[in-house]
Amino acid sequence: MIPQVYPAPQEPAAVNYTFLDIASGIGIAEYDAFMARGSTYHLASTSLSATGNAGDLQIISGGAGSVTLNFDTLAFGSPVLVKGNVTLYFAGAIVTTNAGTGTATIKLQKVDSSGTASDIVTIINAEQFFTRVSAGTTIETMTCVATITTPVLVNPDEKLRLNMAWTTTAAAATSIYLGIDPSSRNGTVITPASTYPTYLKVLVPLRIDK
Repeated sequence: MIPQVYPAPQEPAAVNYTFLDIASGIGIAEYDAFMARGSTYHLASTSLSATGNAGDLQIISGGAGSVTLNFDTLAFGSPVLVKGNVTLYFAGAIVTTNAGTGTATIKLQKVDSSGTASDIVTIINAEQFFTRVSAGTTIETMTCVATITTPVLVNPDEKLRLNMAWTTTAAAATSIYLGIDPSSRNGTVITPASTYPTYLKVLVPLRIDK
């Protein structure tokens, strides 16, 4: 007997939901940040091993400088609303032969199909994480929470982005390292991972837009 109903093939999704998430229409997406080949940066809701640097990544070297890192999800296939508490975890380090500081501004953004980014919430605003007044290494871990009070609609073909802008004012022999390994392996500087986990995670509250 020929079946009259054929199941539709599943499309890849940017976020995985549990049964309870689907039943309530609410989910918390846990994203890992990682660097793929070609030094491209991504957010994924599944555990992936970093194909670049294991453990940590040197993001600033040579003293005073700045860098902006953008970690993007896949494009969403269905509309979702973002509202509630966004939680960010990361580990970083400063290495200097003299003295220096490291400062970050970190935002969750929405990126439309043209590539234009707009801010959803500022998680950290020009916060100084590292301060050294003499030669040495300082490792810090940070957990930050920011609240999105007004729902933000993410449409199909749009992405979420974790935008990290780092600056340092320091002597020439100063470097900033960032943990960027979903497998949380020991880094070159950020170690041991058992004390300073090297994954970079962001938890985003999503509501399926029915």
